[in-house]
Amino acid sequence: MKNLEYYTFNLAEDILDKILEYITARFKIEEFRKLCIIFGGKRPGVVFRKLLAEKIKQDFFSPSIFSVDEFVVYSASKFKEINFVYELDAVYLLYEIVYRNIPFLRKKFKNFFEFLGWGYEIFNFLEELTLEDIPDDKLLNIQKEAEIGFNVPPTINELLKEIVTVKQKFYETLENKNLSTRGMLYKLVSQNQELQFEEFHKIIFVTPFYLHNTEYKFIRNLIDKNKIIIFFQGDQKDWKQLENLSKKLGIKITPPEKENQLPEMYFYSTVDVESEVLCAHEILKGVSENDLNEVLVVVPDDNTGISLINYLPLNVKEFNFVCGYPVKRSVFYSLLESIFNAQITKKGTKYHTKSYLSVITNKLIRNLNLSDYPNTTAGIVETIEAIIAGKIEDETITGSSFIKITDILKSKVLYENLYENFSKKNIIISKKALRGQLKTIHDLLFYQWEEITSFKDFCIKLEKLLNYILKFSLATNYSFNLEVMDKLFNLVELLKNISFRDLVFSKEEIFKIFLNELENIRISFSGSPVKGLQILGFYETRNLSFKKVIILDVNEGVLPYLKVTSSLVPAEILIKLGINRVEIEEEIQRYHFFRLIYSAKEVHLIYIESKDKEKSRFLEQILWNKQKQTKQLTISNIYHGIYEIEILSGKQKISKNSQIIEILLKMIYSPTAVDTYIHCPMKFYFRYVLNLSEDDILEEPEGKQIGKFVHEFLQAIFKKYVKRKPVIDEVFIKDALDFLEESFNKKLKKSFKTDSLLIEEVMKFVLREFLLFEKERLSTQKVKEIISLESNFQKVFHLNDNKFCFSCRIDRIDKLEDDTLLVIDYKTGNIMVMKKDLQLNTSLSREVIKKQIKSLQLPLYVEVVKEKFQTDNINAMFYDVKNLEYKLLFDEKTDKDKVLIITNKALKYILEEIINPHVPFVADDTDTNLCSNCNFYLLCR
Repeated sequence: MKNLEYYTFNLAEDILDKILEYITARFKIEEFRKLCIIFGGKRPGVVFRKLLAEKIKQDFFSPSIFSVDEFVVYSASKFKEINFVYELDAVYLLYEIVYRNIPFLRKKFKNFFEFLGWGYEIFNFLEELTLEDIPDDKLLNIQKEAEIGFNVPPTINELLKEIVTVKQKFYETLENKNLSTRGMLYKLVSQNQELQFEEFHKIIFVTPFYLHNTEYKFIRNLIDKNKIIIFFQGDQKDWKQLENLSKKLGIKITPPEKENQLPEMYFYSTVDVESEVLCAHEILKGVSENDLNEVLVVVPDDNTGISLINYLPLNVKEFNFVCGYPVKRSVFYSLLESIFNAQITKKGTKYHTKSYLSVITNKLIRNLNLSDYPNTTAGIVETIEAIIAGKIEDETITGSSFIKITDILKSKVLYENLYENFSKKNIIISKKALRGQLKTIHDLLFYQWEEITSFKDFCIKLEKLLNYILKFSLATNYSFNLEVMDKLFNLVELLKNISFRDLVFSKEEIFKIFLNELENIRISFSGSPVKGLQILGFYETRNLSFKKVIILDVNEGVLPYLKVTSSLVPAEILIKLGINRVEIEEEIQRYHFFRLIYSAKEVHLIYIESKDKEKSRFLEQILWNKQKQTKQLTISNIYHGIYEIEILSGKQKISKNSQIIEILLKMIYSPTAVDTYIHCPMKFYFRYVLNLSEDDILEEPEGKQIGKFVHEFLQAIFKKYVKRKPVIDEVFIKDALDFLEESFNKKLKKSFKTDSLLIEEVMKFVLREFLLFEKERLSTQKVKEIISLESNFQKVFHLNDNKFCFSCRIDRIDKLEDDTLLVIDYKTGNIMVMKKDLQLNTSLSREVIKKQIKSLQLPLYVEVVKEKFQTDNINAMFYDVKNLEYKLLFDEKTDKDKVLIITNKALKYILEEIINPHVPFVADDTDTNLCSNCNFYLLCR
């Protein structure tokens, strides 16, 4: 092309320096304002202005600098007012068009949200067609083939049959509304021959590589007007896209100098993201503070970038981080998700307890400052948690799987405890003020969301909540949270103005659409783009050059990152239309990767090698070229990310200091505590020394809760037979089952969901069978009377100079006709029964006691009852309520005295070991079943 002025440089050249040399050599300072420079992105323009200012060293008007998208908007604005359509609005328009024109698809999508994924794919496809200026004739051919049928699902064929209609109606509607998409503006400027740009003497287009057809036509117009200067980088022999450009423009894109050799290269094989970050940390640590301006860290994966900025070395005082942090990972997202989930899981006027707690325990809510005293809201939340968990009893609320907000707002227990707790802290707040705070919180978080029918209504309520948090939450003292709020307010503003804001939608659909939009929003931690260490995403590096470059995540699937072919539009159709997006995108990323590397002096490539991660094809290409150059398979500069770590032994040990020994000697022991130690000393330490426990606030009732209910039930029905002979007949059984139903409804029903009826029936069946079995046992064992039910007994065991205080709660003691006292322990779970042929001839150890005796509970009960009732005529048994069997401690063949001697010896051994300072608490992991069900499993790993 005779009118085209262009220059080509190799990839190693600093293109910004070349442009700087060009304009300072050919134009006077006062002529700069008549120049226009177009880069691929925004960042190169910022850096270029700094370089130009440093070179000129005087006041001047800068050239006009645009990204390609910005220049297209600037050009289009010469003809029309630019109003971009919000993408969600565009997708809804497509929904209406598809729904009206393709009846077959009406059955596929019940609502707009179900169409949303498809809608974005259709929108992107139509934009691609527009950017590439694909004529409708080509699309009509696709339609005809779709009528025959592509090898795709019927719904896609139905869409393709009408694709021209959809495309035409979509863009016509937008035109009529004076709305634009990116594709529409590109097409507009490409077709308009009247663009003159008298305000610019020259327009410098920097390193075009792949051009959409609309971009190419636009550039042709500028070439015809002798306006444009193009700076290319790279050789058409090496790059298919440059070769395509050379053919279209009729020029030769070949740099005058040969490509430079690769810079000094270092390769780092790591095992995970953490070791990648550690690797980058070590490299950066060796850079002087003054040289950090010349260092670039590239993080193609945003998640790696977040990890990196949390572990920058101390010499990095300033940095610019522009990788996006997803709003989805913020406390605001979790709050809104919890609010929406509470509404969706709501049943009538009742909220699911787990969902309710998820809302009010959110950090933003805990940190609300609603009075003159700090932490009052946190106190309110903690008290509500305690009531639901049962630490504070409120019959209406405690243990319920579903709760009414009104029950919380009217809870006398809640207000009494709050008033008492605040008074202890000298916080003077009236019950009226407390009620006001509680009502306000619940109005904002629950009540106002119950009646939502449109996006307009939704936005009003969300804005009200955000303003309240902005005003009263201490969390907004952090700048990051303010950034998130800014994004949320912007999104609300967009939704307030969408075309369908007044239309009726289900509440669930509104919530899902909003969260879907929020998921795509990211926050940049921008610093100065021309000062300090630069930490950039991959595409932010276009046209920039640095002396030292560190690239993380050089793994396949990240570099290059290639989106899987659209599930909506098959690859064969795109290729028929002349679009091979995957191939194009791969070459674009390869080009930018090698341009960045060649322009550096020193490059560090960090990657993960594992069973599910492999090196990037780009890295493999570099390694292969090096192998060919050296004619060796091994490469010298590959380092393996190995870091010193402290490997803990398989069993954690807790030593017993004097403070722990003192606690152990003052402790009130129970048979359960002793058994716990026998089976796992570490669990004993967590449960009884540290007094740790796990709250089962939100879970369904498990074995221990049902077990507690059964114990209370049996105590209640047999209570009238204390000091009397128990009689079980049909009247007794009927009364017992009636009482069971009443107790279940009062204590357990609210803790279950829809399963309550089934569980109640199962319990009725099991306990009826138990009572029939108990009737037979009373006769077989010749029970004369019940001595006690759920009674507490104490005993002190003296060992050497120490004493151990025991407290035992015994479920039941029967007296048999031969005056034997039978100690009964009800079981609804596993029973640990000692071996019948008990022999402890070998030296004692906890492991031997665990294996042979298993449980000291019944022997301890015997010793306690013996002391209380002054008799040796005692037996004990585990009574399995569920499986209808009992296991006696002593039977006819048992040497009772021998068993008691052995168990007393074992008890003495265990108690001495518990207080032995030379025997640490250690985890016993020999029973994997017990470990996997242990609340403290993760603490002892």
